[in-house]
Amino acid sequence: MADNHRLPSTDIFTYTVPSHIWTDHEYLTEILMWLVYNSAGTVGIAIAFGVITWLGFWLMYRQVRRQPFVIVGVGLALAAVAGDPIWGPRAQMITFALTCLELYWLQAYLSGRSRMLLYFPLVMALWANLHGGWVIGFVWLGIAIASEAVMWAWDRANPAHWAHLKFLGIITGASAVAVLATPHGLGVYLYPFNTVGSVAQEKLIVEWFSPDFHQRYLLPFEAMILITIAGFALRRPSLYEFLLFIASLALALQSVRNVALFVAATTPVLINTYGAWWREVAAARKWKLQTPARPAFAAVTAFALVVITAATVFHVA
Repeated sequence: MADNHRLPSTDIFTYTVPSHIWTDHEYLTEILMWLVYNSAGTVGIAIAFGVITWLGFWLMYRQVRRQPFVIVGVGLALAAVAGDPIWGPRAQMITFALTCLELYWLQAYLSGRSRMLLYFPLVMALWANLHGGWVIGFVWLGIAIASEAVMWAWDRANPAHWAHLKFLGIITGASAVAVLATPHGLGVYLYPFNTVGSVAQEKLIVEWFSPDFHQRYLLPFEAMILITIAGFALRRPSLYEFLLFIASLALALQSVRNVALFVAATTPVLINTYGAWWREVAAARKWKLQTPARPAFAAVTAFALVVITAATVFHVA
């Protein structure tokens, strides 16, 4: 692409089908990876994707930062281990990080703290040029719309739900138009569905298989599912949280590559569930929640972030 100054329109790598039409859905990521590789080699690639993955975890932390720090730490650690089979220097990590960004903005908007979601169509325009996983952005928007529609139907006296519905509808429509800002034109809409509907990919590519829980490396993912369900017995989730969990779980059970999306969507739900339950128990028993001294807590947090970043870089390398 850099040499010819254009995108390939056919598959130039599979010699048995040289005329096969090819939509290079991650062309911008490939160009950026090429630039990083030329300047910093494979180490630069490893560090870049380690930072992208870490950014996703930071955005998850931003959603749960008000919860007890022990629950936050354990939840994020479990998420890191559950997604370990997926982390790596691949464009899919960009979809993971942007999913975390979208869910962070959605939570902030639905809770009335921020309207940063206004900028999401711009994110979608960039996402569509970076990775074909952009379509999942509409899944999360759809879940938010569905939950608000149900809440509006249930409680029409509350004008907030109708206001949320209108705003989310506008953002969704603007995002659908923004996705067209790619060299592929209308073809960008067809690519994700052609990929998901490919029988060959489902049967031949291992990461498209459903999870095999007999494999030990998937046990943390299984544990995360069970721990989240157990948490729902302790504290009822909101409709939005429940739909996020169900949708992301369905995606992950369909294809192991979607475990990263499950981690992005479910980790904040899990931590908020147990954090809220713990606060209720503490309030009922009149326990005093003491936060560690700020310098000590900052030092421990900084050390943990260094360890997580180093481990991520080592893994993707």
